[in-house]
Amino acid sequence: MELMSILRLMLQTPIADHHSSRDKALDREDRSQLLHFSARNDVIVIRGVHYLATDTSAETRKLEGNLDALVNLVTQLVANQKPASLARLCGIRSSNDHHTSVCPSSQQSGVDEHLEAYATNTYSRPT
Repeated sequence: MELMSILRLMLQTPIADHHSSRDKALDREDRSQLLHFSARNDVIVIRGVHYLATDTSAETRKLEGNLDALVNLVTQLVANQKPASLARLCGIRSSNDHHTSVCPSSQQSGVDEHLEAYATNTYSRPT
């Protein structure tokens, strides 16, 4: 019955207070009994007791340092980001979703560089 009262006290106490009240209320034998405690035909089952470390200042500083480094990295990426250039529509095809960068006609080498000269040469050939 004493074990039930200790468990009830731990469940009603805020987590921050568990460390100090736990050490005062429980000895080693009671702690080991709490690890595999079950009651009322396994309605209440506690598989393990997890303790919170009280000295987390080193971990907190490490996390804050990592967060600061991440913020600096994102800031640098945003500052170095170039604005996206607007895609030009292709002059050969009439659809609005056909841009010059994906046009197979403009991907051919030699033809797209001097289109006017190519067309002139076609009609100016000696027969």
